[in-house]
Amino acid sequence: MLDYFASPEAERLATKKPFAELHSWAGQQAKAAAAATPQPVEKLDEQLQVLLVRYKVVRPDSPTLTVPRAREEKPFSGPLPPTQQKQVLEVVARLEQEFARGSWLEQNDRKRLLQELRERVRYWQ
Repeated sequence: MLDYFASPEAERLATKKPFAELHSWAGQQAKAAAAATPQPVEKLDEQLQVLLVRYKVVRPDSPTLTVPRAREEKPFSGPLPPTQQKQVLEVVARLEQEFARGSWLEQNDRKRLLQELRERVRYWQ
């Protein structure tokens, strides 16, 4: 049986429309499953803390920061283009969903920090 799947005839069959569609569908399912896999809370906290410093919700020397990368982040200055503002708000929404999915949103003041970040980005000047 393994010899058959390695044969040129099997390759020819795999390119036919029903098999190509099945292969495409399987690839989409695999991508969706990978996207649904929750990230570890440490990775989410790192992303949140970097954004908190970047958009001046928390100072880089704040004792509440636990991630070295956040301490090295430089606060953003200048105007925030609408497209970038939209992207950052989408990241904040995704972080909030991920924290909620893992039941971590109510811990370590994350909910309040996400809300402050959202408001700071929304009304950036």
